[in-house]
Amino acid sequence: MLHELKRKAMQNPEDPEARYALAEALFGEKQFEAAVKQLEKLIELFPDHPGARLLLARAYQREGRLTLAERTLEQLVQRSPNSADARDELAEILASGGRIDDAIVHLEEAVRVDPENLSRRLLVADLALRRHLFARARGHLEQAARLAPGDPTLAARLEAVLLELGVTAARPSPLDRGPEFLLGRARAALETEPLRRALADGALKQAASLLRKSDIAGAKRALVTASQAEQETAAYSFLRGEIFLIAGDRGRAEQAFKRAAEINQNKNDENGDIKMGSAISASLNKNITANTNTNTKNRILAAFGRLGEISSAAGCHKDAAHWFNAWLQFAPKDPDALEGLGDALVALSRPNEALTYYEDALKIRPEAALADKITALRTNKNRNNNTSGAEQNNKNLARIGALGWNATGGVVSLVEAAAVPGKGELIFTGNVGPTGQDAAKVAFSCLKARAESLGITEFLARADLHLHFVDTELAKDGPSAGLALALAGLSALSGKKIRQNLAATGEITLQGAVRPVGGLHEKLSAAYLAGITAVILPRKNLFDARRLPAEVVSRVEVFYVDSLTEAVAIAIE
Repeated sequence: MLHELKRKAMQNPEDPEARYALAEALFGEKQFEAAVKQLEKLIELFPDHPGARLLLARAYQREGRLTLAERTLEQLVQRSPNSADARDELAEILASGGRIDDAIVHLEEAVRVDPENLSRRLLVADLALRRHLFARARGHLEQAARLAPGDPTLAARLEAVLLELGVTAARPSPLDRGPEFLLGRARAALETEPLRRALADGALKQAASLLRKSDIAGAKRALVTASQAEQETAAYSFLRGEIFLIAGDRGRAEQAFKRAAEINQNKNDENGDIKMGSAISASLNKNITANTNTNTKNRILAAFGRLGEISSAAGCHKDAAHWFNAWLQFAPKDPDALEGLGDALVALSRPNEALTYYEDALKIRPEAALADKITALRTNKNRNNNTSGAEQNNKNLARIGALGWNATGGVVSLVEAAAVPGKGELIFTGNVGPTGQDAAKVAFSCLKARAESLGITEFLARADLHLHFVDTELAKDGPSAGLALALAGLSALSGKKIRQNLAATGEITLQGAVRPVGGLHEKLSAAYLAGITAVILPRKNLFDARRLPAEVVSRVEVFYVDSLTEAVAIAIE
């Protein structure tokens, strides 16, 4: 076969598919050098061939020529940015070379193209954890949990990340307690109103009877025989949802419960029920009040709860809050709905609102688990109040990200600056080496030399400037933080705010000039992954900026400056 492919390629040298077929065969026979020659010639003749560059990169890898493989894959993703396979292989090479941030960037682009790939989600989460990017890891683990519901190992990993982030009030999903629990809960739901009344006749009665006997298959068959009128009821859709949930099919269960919820929302019968379409879309910031005209006897409220659970388990906490809030519109004193909404709000970083719902639930259903959640939130609240109180006492506290880099990649170090009572001296802390200490002194002298034009003369006469790197666990050194230190110091001394989510890098001189720095690629990738939305760079690094990853530059606003004056105009609000 190989001989025949060679013959075809020689007879048809301008036929790209003949040459590609030969290269594939050579690759399969582990004749990588020969495959490389064919593919290089193919790309020379047909640079847009869809598969040649990916196969060439793989051949380079097999030969141990990783630099060429990386370059080939970079060219491929530039030409085909939606090639998830190319980004996967490029990320593998980058990660193996210690360039974790770049690997994460490319894998997240692949996730954007193919969000349902579980193994890729887990890989991104692993790499994010290696870089202590816990919030990023959380997002991918939550989506992985949606793709692999009920996976205990995945649930444990997500719980560990939540604890790292201080989300101490999260609870295990009821959906992860197994089919026996879900079946028992479904049987209990059948005995509640209005389900019992809605299941009194016909195919729905038969399906409910079989479900009570744990005959899931029989219940499904009974539902197939339901009349058109029965299929248009909330009870029918709810039963389908419960059966799908027990079987582990959360996707179809969600669709069935949504249908039940839709029927619930649109019910407007003679007993005075109201439509809830507008109420459900109301802001969660508003207090939920019971409508005295609402009659819940014909509504299957558990459908809202099931949807809230499914959304929470999938990491879609905003949707979960939506559904638990919808439940509370009809049953404002239901403890399960109150607790569920509290859990969703905790996950959405709204602990103060969550605390209110937990406390209301505890009044109705006193139990240790709820009390523990309340205690955890109050403890965190007191800790945060102490911190924010200290900051409130010092109105001139400023923050900015200082971009650095080391052997493991880029770093975003948070710089805090505060004007404290004193005589115009500098205090500098945060595990910084001698060159970094010099950078702070230069930045401070630069500010003092321009005190009048910057409007800080009065402050310098009665205040010291304290500059502090928050990440004291990380040793740092070098002059490139000078610009960030100067901007933070100016903000603290003038009382003017720094633009949010801003970082900077650049060596500052006594004359206020901004000198070029190294590690720009690593710094920008780290800034993007840390959630920075704007960075200030030395204009003399413009040449280096041409090689910055497009995936990063398209999402981070980049400003180039030659002087402190230019930087101040961008950074200080």
